[in-house]
Formats: sequence, structure tokens, C-alpha cells
Amino acid sequence: MNAANNSIPSGEELRLVSKTLSETLQSTELSLPDMHCGACIGRIENALIKLDGVHKVRANLTNKSVSINWSNDMDPQQFVQRLHELGFHPILSAEQQQHSDLQLNAYIRALAVSGFAAGNVMLLSVSVWAGADQTTKLWFHWLSALITIPAVIYAGRFFFRSAFHAVRSGKTNMDVPISVGIVLACSLSVYDTVMHADRVYFEAAITLVFFLLIGRTVDHLVREKASKAISGLQALEPAGAYRIKPDGSKSFVRVNALVPGDVILVDVGSRIPADGTVLSGVSDINSELVDGESVPKTVSPNQSVLSGTLNLSAPLEITVTASAADSFLASIQQLVRYGEGSKGPYRKIADKVSSLYTPFVHGAALLAFLGWYFVSGDLHRSLSVAISVLIITCPCALALAVPMVQAIASQRLFAVGVVMKNGAALEKANLIKTIVFDKTGTITDGLPVVSAASEYSDSMLMLAQQLTQHSEHPYAKAIQTLQVSDPDLVAADNLRAVNHIKDVPGMGIEATTDQGVVRLGKRSWALGHTFALPHTDIEQSESVLTMNADIVAEFKFEHRFRAQAKQAVDRCQDQGFELVLLSGDTHATVRSTAAQLSIANWFAQCMPEQKLQKVLSYAEQGKGVLMVGDGLNDAGAMAAATASVAPANAAGVSRTVADFVFLRPSLMAVPDVLSVANQAHSLIKQNFSIALLYNAVALPIAFAGLVTPLVAAIAMSTSSVLVVANAMRVQSPKPVLNTRQSMQALEVTA
Repeated sequence: MNAANNSIPSGEELRLVSKTLSETLQSTELSLPDMHCGACIGRIENALIKLDGVHKVRANLTNKSVSINWSNDMDPQQFVQRLHELGFHPILSAEQQQHSDLQLNAYIRALAVSGFAAGNVMLLSVSVWAGADQTTKLWFHWLSALITIPAVIYAGRFFFRSAFHAVRSGKTNMDVPISVGIVLACSLSVYDTVMHADRVYFEAAITLVFFLLIGRTVDHLVREKASKAISGLQALEPAGAYRIKPDGSKSFVRVNALVPGDVILVDVGSRIPADGTVLSGVSDINSELVDGESVPKTVSPNQSVLSGTLNLSAPLEITVTASAADSFLASIQQLVRYGEGSKGPYRKIADKVSSLYTPFVHGAALLAFLGWYFVSGDLHRSLSVAISVLIITCPCALALAVPMVQAIASQRLFAVGVVMKNGAALEKANLIKTIVFDKTGTITDGLPVVSAASEYSDSMLMLAQQLTQHSEHPYAKAIQTLQVSDPDLVAADNLRAVNHIKDVPGMGIEATTDQGVVRLGKRSWALGHTFALPHTDIEQSESVLTMNADIVAEFKFEHRFRAQAKQAVDRCQDQGFELVLLSGDTHATVRSTAAQLSIANWFAQCMPEQKLQKVLSYAEQGKGVLMVGDGLNDAGAMAAATASVAPANAAGVSRTVADFVFLRPSLMAVPDVLSVANQAHSLIKQNFSIALLYNAVALPIAFAGLVTPLVAAIAMSTSSVLVVANAMRVQSPKPVLNTRQSMQALEVTA
């Protein structure tokens, strides 16, 4: 089965599966199984961007898809029709896996036919080479023709169809010269058979098809393996959900029909279909496949939950806050696709070379034909050399050099919880000399906890919790997590009558009680001063509770380090990187954090523009910078850095700017990214060297007439397989033992 047999998606289907980017803009992703080379990318993007209403086109060779941003007022079937005219038969992404399995089956059947035919034709050729008489040669040549021609037509249809559509649209791709070479080899062999020649090239034609199919099948399998990240994420998304109507009745609807404000019921054992807030129910959820956290988390009303997490204990009613297309799971899928399809300097070079390939190789083959015919006057020999040049110079290896490494690197990183959003960053890994860390939310987990140095009574704690009950401030939430030590006090329900609670932006919370005015927040404001107290580091990391301007409780806060922060910093330093800590926090806090992590260079109270200037100053010194941040104030510095990393819970703009996004809480994602990126950079250079060396050696040899079409076919296919095999050498980062595992290891050793 091929893509052409699939029905064309209707306009209604396309609008249904499209993601709304704005009031006037839609984004649609389509699978293109017929895309095979770098030249295809250019043809697709150049053709679609010319359509009225299309704003952006991004073709991805790794998962053979195209993402199109288009205006609401255009008919989406316009770009589907244009793709058909180019010879690419689009299918909906939801059907991609089914089609991929069918495509693999088609390749395997074609391999079996071509392999069987090649083996038999080779046996007949050996008999001819062994000295068969003229009559036997003639019969064996005709028998070879009867075996080869049907096999070539059946097994070579993938190349012929692609070449036909390319030529029909006025373009070329790598399948054009391949098809020309196969047809010429078969035609010349038929002519030689009719003329009773001693030698024919049927074995070269069918063997070329056989080896090309091996390369294409291997390429298909590797791409399928590399795209498991997306399919694994898609598997976390349920097909539908029970939506609760205002009258209390339930109806099962498709996930993409959910909109913000809908109330859904998630049963035990079901995955949460969209981001939302718990409306009712208390349950444990497993988020391991989303953020890598293996310990279940307890959620209760007013707490947020992410799509893809698994409900373990009790039914939950959830208010949807984002549609499936805008959910956390969908955003991570989109980041993975961007990473696989992004283009860096090396990939742009490879794509450019691939686009120039067809005119170059046709010119080389024509030059070889004319040169040999001028020197020897032998038409047969000249055609044979030209066919060898056509076959041996196919730059499949060069076209695969970069995208294959990117695909494998993306898979390796995803296995350790890192999404590669921009594959071009892999090519710049060798430039990175300095790693700049933000502090709050990056080095630390961003969630403050109340320090043991705090001073408060149970009654004052209960008063503070009354004030912070509806506040979203991190300090307020930290106070809410504290437990009253005296159970009798809780049982007595000894709560004060608190009225007129109000938030004072930048200061704290104020209310009135029967005993007077209470304030919880900054020391100077809570004490009722009309002037600012001298700046102290303490005031920035504490909240004080006052009653009529008298302090009755003090809550001091500290930030916990992100998981494996120390191990990550140590590994980066061991690898020779210069580390810098930038923060908008106070000098005392940043100094303490830097000392605990042994980071010598640190800067406190940095505004966003100061962070940007620091990154730019390192760049001016010739030091490539990896910026690791999570907040809005980090976005500018991240955009200016050589490469950037952000956690999945980072501010939206920082996650958008970042080249890599890590899903798990551990900061080991940073050295993991650097490890894989450096491997990938080395392998990309090796693949370029392999491809260029192959062509530098193969082309002169083919011009000299020292290889037959059969040898040319084997050499060309071998170079492609070698590049793919080299890309597979990207290694997954080795896990670092956490504290508990380290203790267990020591106990075993002891």
C-alpha cells in the first residue's frame, strides 16, 4: 500500500486537527511518507510558502512531516492539492503509524523480490563469465531479462514514482538520476541482448535496486526508532473523556473537543486528557512519564494537574484550563518535532549540496560520456561509464549526515527526560566554554520552605494561614504547608474573626480582626513605617506578622536545591566549563548558594538587561555560553546565548526560547545535554568526512572507467549505510546515582 491510495483529507478534517495559534491563524501538521531527501524539503517549503494565506512552512525529514501555519480565511485543501501536484501524498498525522507499518511491509516485500531476482541473475551471470558457449549466453541473457525487468518495475516503483512526480512538477530530486541510471542499465542490457553481446548489465540494475532498498529500509527503521519520542507521548493522550454537563449528566467526547471551562471526570486508572485544576476529589497521580518523578503525588481541590499523568487512587472532577492542542503534553510533542526538523549550519550546507546534486551529477555523467566517446569512439563503453558515474555519485550519505545524527541524539536525550527543541544547537556544542545558571527556579526548585529559624506560636500560625488561604504567592503557599503542633488547639477550632482581607501588591496581606489590624509581609510595611527601612538581605527572604504594628511572628524562608544540583555542577566543572551564577536575589542569598555549589563567579541583584549584558560580554570574549534559566527575566539572556536550557515548568517565553527543555526535576539534564551535544557534533563532522571522502575517491574512479555499474551500486549503498551506522553511535548519558542509591552501593560494597 502506498500513500497515493489514501483518501485526501477534507477541509473539515484539516480544520478539526489544526491547532489555533491566534484569531486569524491556524497550524496544521501533515505526514508525508513520500519525502526521502533534502531536496524534497526545499521543494515542499518553496511551493507551499507561495500560496496566498500560508505564513510559515516547516518540513521535517526525520518524521517525514510538514507543519503549515495558514490564515483562517483560506481553504486548507489548497496546500493539500499543491502537495499532490508535487508528488507528495499527505495523510493526517494520526494515521502516520498505521501507514508507517504498511510502508515497512511494502519495503520488505520489495526487498524480498529484488533480493531473489538479484541472486538468480547473479548466478546466471557467473555461468556466463565462466565461459558458456554463445547459445547458452544468449539464453541466459534473455532469462536474466525476464527476471530483472518485472522485478525492477515492482521493487523500483518507489524511486520511479518519486522521480516522475518531481520531473512533472518541473523539479528534480535524488531519485531522478537513480531512476535514470536503472533505466539506462536495463535498456543497454536489453540492447546488448538483442545484439548478442558478450556482456549485459541486468545484475547491476537489479542489484542497484536491492541495495538502494536496503538503505531506504534501514533509514525507515532508524527514523521510526528516533520518532518513538513523539509516538510515546501521543500514547499518553487518551482518545476521549467524560464531560460533565451543567445538569450533572455525563457524555463521552473526543479529547480535542474539550475547551477551557469544561468539567471532566477522570476515573481511577485513566490518564488526565488535558491540563486543568482539580474541582473535587483527592487522589494520587503518577507523573513519571511526564516529568520523570516516580513517587506519586497527592492532589486535592484547587491544585493543578497536567495532561498525560495517571490517576491512581480515586475519581477526580477536573476543570479544563487548556485545550488538548494547547496542553503541556501537546507543547512537548511540538518541541520534539521542532528539534528534529531544525536546521543548523551543517544541515543547511547538506541541504544545499543535495539540491545542487541532480544538475551536477547529470552534468558529470554527460561529461564522462562525451569524454569517453571522444577518446575511444565506443558508444557502449561510454554509456557504461556514464551509468556508473550516475550511480556512484548519489549523495545519499551527505543528505543523511546531519539529520540522522540529530534524530538519534533527540532520541537519546528524550530517554533521559530532555526534549531537544533546536537541533542546530548540537552543531554549536564545541563553541560552549561557559555555563551561566539562573538561581531561583533553576539551581533551586523555585519553591520556598519555612526555615527552622522562624519564630511563631501555633495561634499565630493559624492566623497567618487564615490570611494566606487564597494567596498564590510562593511564601504564602509555604506557610500553608506548615502543621500546627498542638492538636487540641486545632480541635478547639480557635480561629479569629478575620475581615476585609486584601493583597497589597509588593508588600503583603492586610486584614482586620477584633483585636486590630494585622499585616503579613515585608518587615518595613508590616511595622507600619511610612518610609523605607534601610535595605537588608533578611527582608527579602522573610515575612513578618504584625498586630497593630507589633511583631507577633516571623517566618524565614529558604530555597531547596534542585535534585542533583551539586552533582550536575561538579560534572560541568570536571569537564572544564567555566560556571557563572546570575540572580536577581540578594547578595547574601546568592553568595551562600554559590559557596554551597563551589561556584566562584556569581552576580546578585541582576536585572534582565544585566543578565543579557553578562552573556553578551562572555560572547565578545569568544566564550560560547550555555544559558540555563526559567523565568521571564532570563529570556533575553537565553536568546542571546550560544545555546540554552530550561525546565519544563519554566515561563512560557523562556521555554519557547530554549534550545533544550528538561522534563525531570534533576539538574543533571545540563551535563547530559552537553555530553550528547558534543558526541553529536563529532559524529556530524565524521559523517561529513565520510561522505566527502567517498565522493572524492569514487568520482575519479568512476570517470576513469574502473568500476562497473554493479560495483557503483554496492559502493553508493555502502556509503549511506556507513553514515547511518556512525550516527547510531550517539550514546545515552550515563545515569548518576542519587543519594539513596549511593548509600545502597556503599552498603553492598561494605
